[in-house]
Amino acid sequence: MTKNESIPKQEVTAQSDICFTLNATKLEDAKQIYFKGKENLVNVNRWHKIAGSFSAKFQLINANGVALFGTAKVNDYIKIQLPTAGKNCDWVQIESIKKNNEQNYYQQIIMKTRPVDNPENKESTTKKLFTEDDTSTFSIERKKEKFTAAIHGRNELLNIKSNGLLHKIRNGIIGILVMLGINTTQWKALNKGLLTKQVAIK
Repeated sequence: MTKNESIPKQEVTAQSDICFTLNATKLEDAKQIYFKGKENLVNVNRWHKIAGSFSAKFQLINANGVALFGTAKVNDYIKIQLPTAGKNCDWVQIESIKKNNEQNYYQQIIMKTRPVDNPENKESTTKKLFTEDDTSTFSIERKKEKFTAAIHGRNELLNIKSNGLLHKIRNGIIGILVMLGINTTQWKALNKGLLTKQVAIK
């Protein structure tokens, strides 16, 4: 399956495509960069350090609300603490992780996420920032010595069904900032860091 086949079709409101490219000088170097990038991508808990101190904080959580400290797996939740969101968190769930591994020419890993309500507290009045139509697709791709790290947002539609006026206002303000590109700097930094940083896993 190609990256284009893994990215959902754009149907409503906004979309985004944020990419970082890098070229290696030798095939062996390229294989090592890809391995590093792939490991960085699935170690979601390290994304904050990879993207820098001004980025959101990310934590893998299972369906019972227990923090996970390994690599990302399908159906895991990601708890996101946005710098602009105060104590409230947002959540996505990992829908798929797909790999293509032809080491001499082409390697690829793609992870797709979708917004969900807080799995730690089903009664929480804070509902997901975007609707279930929204997806974020993260990918690392190598073609010979050329790399692309990318984040593709599709069908980015604000969720206005939060319970309570304050949470509706909160979702509206943060969502508008996101859709205006406030988060673009963070995603650019993450893309670059996935390919260029080696963060120790504890």
